[in-house]
Amino acid sequence: TNAVVNINMEYGRMLPKVLPSPMPVDARGTFSIPALPQGREYGIYDAITAKGYGASNGYVLEKDTHTNRYVFPTFVLKRANLMLAGKVLDLDGNPLPGASVGFGGQGQHQWSQTQCDRHGKFFFEDVCDGEVRFTASAIVEGETLGVGPGTGISALGGDTNIIIQLTSGAGNGQ
Repeated sequence: TNAVVNINMEYGRMLPKVLPSPMPVDARGTFSIPALPQGREYGIYDAITAKGYGASNGYVLEKDTHTNRYVFPTFVLKRANLMLAGKVLDLDGNPLPGASVGFGGQGQHQWSQTQCDRHGKFFFEDVCDGEVRFTASAIVEGETLGVGPGTGISALGGDTNIIIQLTSGAGNGQ
């Protein structure tokens, strides 16, 4: 019942918000938008959220908006009561202070970001159960080091001994 919804309208390559601020759900956890133009696509991207929970999204195709009512399937938010923690290493395997680390996964708040502390350590709170994928980057002596989301660096919500070794550019990592 403490969830909020942000809804966007497809307009070319842009996704302008339909509402000026997040819309709260009612006591039953439902939401209703009384008037939206027909013939548009609408998306809810990482935009159904609630404190202590992950996020969800939905999408309405243009063909489904030629009606006076559209009902989304039920959205279920995962509990976000876990953490992630680990260390980022440079090319030589040394801790890398200040590296930027992000993660995302199904049901998670997409691409949460943080910076490593002076020992190269990072942590995230409010993580849901399930697989997450990492991105990380840093500039060291003018060279960009990094790993991208397609590099195979993943963990499970609750893992606290994650090691991310950066490579030149956005290589494969370890």
